[in-house]
Amino acid sequence: MSKWRNICRCKICGDIIESKTVHNYVECSCGACFTDGGTDYCRRGWDPKYGGVDDVIENIVCKVGEKYEGEDEIRSQGNIYTRSKSNS
Repeated sequence: MSKWRNICRCKICGDIIESKTVHNYVECSCGACFTDGGTDYCRRGWDPKYGGVDDVIENIVCKVGEKYEGEDEIRSQGNIYTRSKSNS
């Protein structure tokens, strides 16, 4: 069974965020959305002040070990976030 990367793009700020391990909560820089769970589970959320989920989150579908279209270019621009942010 293939595992999928837990990765999405915030439609508000354009950040691409990726949760790499279980309980790795990652939020975009504007705080409009988050992803969590690494490859074990996928939990996503968003701030409803920006609208519904389809207004805020773009899912990026990619298997573990593969790159999505344009990943190298985006990574070179520094717009991929994989670090956890504190909930405090």
